[in-house]
Amino acid sequence: MLLDKLGLDAVAFLRFLRMMRWIFLAVSVLCCAILIPINVTYNLKFIAEDKRDVLGILTLQSVSGEWLFAHVAMSYVINAIVLAFIYYNWKAMAALRWSWFRSDEYQKSFYARTLMVLGVVSPDSKQDVRAPY
Repeated sequence: MLLDKLGLDAVAFLRFLRMMRWIFLAVSVLCCAILIPINVTYNLKFIAEDKRDVLGILTLQSVSGEWLFAHVAMSYVINAIVLAFIYYNWKAMAALRWSWFRSDEYQKSFYARTLMVLGVVSPDSKQDVRAPY
């Protein structure tokens, strides 16, 4: 419905914004649900009470050893999430482009026409000014 009223560029921009919103939501939920409890558990278990602060407990500032493999694994999961969202939106945009360029509105519009002029002769000289191809 928006494609007919706004055009393909506006729909592509709105789809991009929606995709980014869903990516950030999915990544933040996963990181808050998995990584923050790991960081808090490590800091409460292995870091002395006088050397930790609130921000340090929530981040991987003090995390070391095998506990860092959770962060490495989550980076792969985040990459997979981003690639999945991009693939899904790419497929949808390809279908939207296909339907837009074949729609009557686009086919009959003035701005969709292009005219290529070849073999232009200058009126002042008898030289042929042609395109290099």
